[in-house]
Amino acid sequence: MFSGQTPSRMKFSPRIIAAVVMGILLSSLAFVSWYPREPSLRGKALGTWIEQYYHTRTIRGSPQDASATEAREAVLEIGTNAIPTLLARVRTRDSGIQKRLLLWLYQRNLIQASQPKSELARNRADWGFAILGQVGEPAVPELVAALKDEDPGVRATAARCLGHIGERAESAIPALLPLLEERNQGIPILSAMDALRSIRGRPDLVIPAMVEYLSGDRMSWNYSVPAMSVLRAYGADAAPAIPAIKAYLRHPDSDKRNGADSALTFIEEQVKLKASSSASAQQ
Repeated sequence: MFSGQTPSRMKFSPRIIAAVVMGILLSSLAFVSWYPREPSLRGKALGTWIEQYYHTRTIRGSPQDASATEAREAVLEIGTNAIPTLLARVRTRDSGIQKRLLLWLYQRNLIQASQPKSELARNRADWGFAILGQVGEPAVPELVAALKDEDPGVRATAARCLGHIGERAESAIPALLPLLEERNQGIPILSAMDALRSIRGRPDLVIPAMVEYLSGDRMSWNYSVPAMSVLRAYGADAAPAIPAIKAYLRHPDSDKRNGADSALTFIEEQVKLKASSSASAQQ
């Protein structure tokens, strides 16, 4: 959380510490005061259901667990009523005062590094849209707007949420492409690629953009493996990228060779199937 900072061992009076803690509490209240009222089902708020699902998937590691199934079904039953709360969490950012206060405490060894509240909130939004899937389609316009947020964490979360919506978020593809240009922001780039792989639309825009990472101006950015994963998802539509992918079959990096082999094998299979289907239709 606070990389590069060295905690100090200085001692501070309880009064100073109490004042700082109170500042954090007050800023935390401001942090959540603008949230829309959470919908509930069977006595549990939406956030509680998402937390239950998240805990089961990540801690127990079992998506088929009865607890995860119960939580997933509850979120789906809440349905589109969950969208306002999830969108508010997508846009969550830590305030400047929160960051300064937490850094002050950390530098004095009064707290341990922890995940910022904004990241926790956005992660839960991510999981919520993952459960909703295509049901989250009404959120597309606001998620597209969030792709332009000044916070890279917000942009990345919005991209992932669009990916969860899938093909019904195809209209968002032009707005996702600018995230691919953020050379010094790896998470938004990878999140945008994940979204494009899931949406699988507008090959006229996406295929050339991915080829840029294989043989174009972005080749040196080192995103060729995830780019080839996106191309693989497009199947026969990615045929124009075959020459660029083939160049990686003899690359010294095994991850890049394997990525190229996987993408090329699948794309060529899909090209053959498409040609066979077309020939059969003409007979």
